[in-house]
Amino acid sequence: MLALLVLLGGEGFGMVPPLQSYVRHVAGTASALVSALAAASFNEGVARGSAVGGLVLNHTSHYRGWLWPGPS
Repeated sequence: MLALLVLLGGEGFGMVPPLQSYVRHVAGTASALVSALAAASFNEGVARGSAVGGLVLNHTSHYRGWLWPGPS
């Protein structure tokens, strides 16, 4: 299971440079804007995924105090 997780993570991160290169090639003169938007959309996906994961844990966990650092 761990090997599959490492493989999936490597494949996910391995797709970013070729995709960025292709998008910058297609964008032409607006390549800086497109590159910035691609990075921003990646960060938005991370933030949304974290928020959804937090909501799922908040609604399904019996131990609500461990979700926040410090004393609960």
